[in-house]
Amino acid sequence: MKHQYVLQNEDGKLIKLGITHFADHIGIPEAVMRQLQTQIHHLDFGLDELLQRIRRHAGLNSEMRAWFIDNHTAYPDFPIDAVDFVSNELPLEKDVQAEIVRQYKKATYVPKERQPRRKKPKLNKAAWQELFRDI
Repeated sequence: MKHQYVLQNEDGKLIKLGITHFADHIGIPEAVMRQLQTQIHHLDFGLDELLQRIRRHAGLNSEMRAWFIDNHTAYPDFPIDAVDFVSNELPLEKDVQAEIVRQYKKATYVPKERQPRRKKPKLNKAAWQELFRDI
C-alpha cells in the first residue's frame, strides 16, 4: 500500500491502515484526514530537500556563517530557526539562504578603487590615410 499509517495502542498492538480506515479509527472526517496527509507530504518534501542539500554541501561558507550568527538580530524577517541551522552548519531553504547571501554581500561590499581611464588615442584623417595608403 502506498500510504499506510501504523497505529500502536498502549498494549503495543500495531494496526496498519490505509487513509480511509485511519480516518475511521481516529474518528475524524476523511476531508480533515486528507488535509493532514497533505501536510505530512509537505513535511516529507521539506526533509527530502534538506537531506539533498546536506549531501551537496549546499550551506553557507564559513565567513557567511560567522557574519550571519553575529548579525542575525538585524534581520528579524528571517525564520527563527535560521540561526540554529547556520550554527550547526546545516543548509537553509534555498530562498532563505539566497537572501542571507544577498544581505551578506550588501553588508560587506567594498567598492574597488577605480583606476583612471586612459583615453584611447584617436587617429586623425592623415593617420588613417597613411594606414590605408598601401591597400
